[in-house]
Amino acid sequence: MILKLVKVKGDSMSPLFLHGDYLLLTDFPSPTFWMKQGRIIVFNSERYGLLVKRVAKIDKHKKVFWAEGMNPYSVTTEQMGENSFLTVKGTVLWCFQQKRAKENTLKR
Repeated sequence: MILKLVKVKGDSMSPLFLHGDYLLLTDFPSPTFWMKQGRIIVFNSERYGLLVKRVAKIDKHKKVFWAEGMNPYSVTTEQMGENSFLTVKGTVLWCFQQKRAKENTLKR
């Protein structure tokens, strides 16, 4: 499949992505074709299931990567450990954001 749509669950990537946002992914020509540090990907963690994270570090020789969340309360890179390139489901191309609440400011 070339394009996929996935729904964000949780806040580990906030403020970039929020719970309820939809992400458009590509896995063409392969899920790891676009793999580079800083890229946002979706992968299947053995311990945590399907995750959306930023690539923190890559070892192309071992074909593994380490990922990180953007929210300080996210699972840490150390907790996730190294992940095989084979776990990558796609690279995020676009985010369809849920409607954001506007901040109310009181004028006194």
